[in-house]
Amino acid sequence: MIANCKHCQAPMCISKIALFRNLTLKQQRLIISFVHRKIINKGEVFLCENDELSSFVIVSQGRFKAYSHSIEGKQNVLYYFSIGEFFGQNALFEKQYLPYTIEALEDSVLCMIDSQTMKQLMINEPELSLSIVSALTERVSYLENEITSAAAEKIEVRLLRLLYDLSKDYGKHNNSEIVLHLPLNQEEIAMRLGVTRESISRNLKKLVQDQTIKMPSRKEIILPKM
Repeated sequence: MIANCKHCQAPMCISKIALFRNLTLKQQRLIISFVHRKIINKGEVFLCENDELSSFVIVSQGRFKAYSHSIEGKQNVLYYFSIGEFFGQNALFEKQYLPYTIEALEDSVLCMIDSQTMKQLMINEPELSLSIVSALTERVSYLENEITSAAAEKIEVRLLRLLYDLSKDYGKHNNSEIVLHLPLNQEEIAMRLGVTRESISRNLKKLVQDQTIKMPSRKEIILPKM
């Protein structure tokens, strides 16, 4: 189902996300006028690997995972997209065939702008171009760190870093602790780190035993403030 943005019922208007936050009200309204929304149900695939994508896409509600399949058929999770994050940036410069499948992890809403329209907006609004470049740079840096740490660091260290990364969006800060409501299950965490679910379970127990974290339930983790 696709609807025009002026009828949007999402909890966060895309004009409020980081990419567009520094634009003037007039610029934000201009962008919104070109946006169309698509509602995606939990478990539904938005696009499959090698499908053509001709839009710049922003998550305005819900969560998605992007994954590819190895030769053995194993699912490799590459990204998790939550509110305010985007994909389809390559379609701004040339025809893009999606290098991964995108699936909704919960009932979600996508805001889409035709790639040619978005490209023109970036030409006309340099602040928007800088915001997108900054966000992409941050994404590349994160992936480079993940690749480096995969070979050099223990799973326990990588797992703890992922928990702190997740706490930025899903954590509630108290005086000396961060209460993290896990948006991912252990299988999804394992796919994100490229290890087995058993390894994640084992290392979570070790972090609890070492009193590095507290885990009142499978979906709640308490982290000390850094």
